[in-house]
Amino acid sequence: DPYSQGEAVQATVNLNNIDMSKSGYPSVQYVQVEGSNFSYDANGNWTGQITADSGDETINVFASEWAGYTASATQDYTVDDTAPSITAESINESLIAGGDPIQLSADITDNFQLMGQWVRQGGSRVCDNTTFTSSSGDTYTCAVNVPDSTGTFNYYFQANDSAGNVAGESDGHSASIEVDADAPNVQ
Repeated sequence: DPYSQGEAVQATVNLNNIDMSKSGYPSVQYVQVEGSNFSYDANGNWTGQITADSGDETINVFASEWAGYTASATQDYTVDDTAPSITAESINESLIAGGDPIQLSADITDNFQLMGQWVRQGGSRVCDNTTFTSSSGDTYTCAVNVPDSTGTFNYYFQANDSAGNVAGESDGHSASIEVDADAPNVQ
């Protein structure tokens, strides 16, 4: 799984050919990962923490033994700092009576793993992971009843991914519908 930008990542470094003859302590003097010294634990591992950075997706490891020998290695990792993509937001009707059903749809994709998708209207979720689903491909649909009042109602499409990136209301992913809940006035 990718890491999110700025995420604290616990890392473990395993070294081969370690001389444990010096009273249970390794012959390695220190292990540095991205310039930070790692700690030696009782299991023979060097552990520490780094911060995931999308500008530098390679971990540099450096080890030095007391005898003066050194070794280095690199390990690549992935940072996902891209929110899901939401397109083609739509409502299957344009003018409808109050309380009637409509179908909402949107195409939603992610560069790694989509975790959730939902639709909000008037501050409340009207569709969530269990009702805003895809039967095939990237098109998600949900059936809801419109409010039983006259007006223009906006539906906001949102999604998040496994790294915590969110696409949503502030990104302009919405669709509107006109609802007429008023009876005709005959005079």
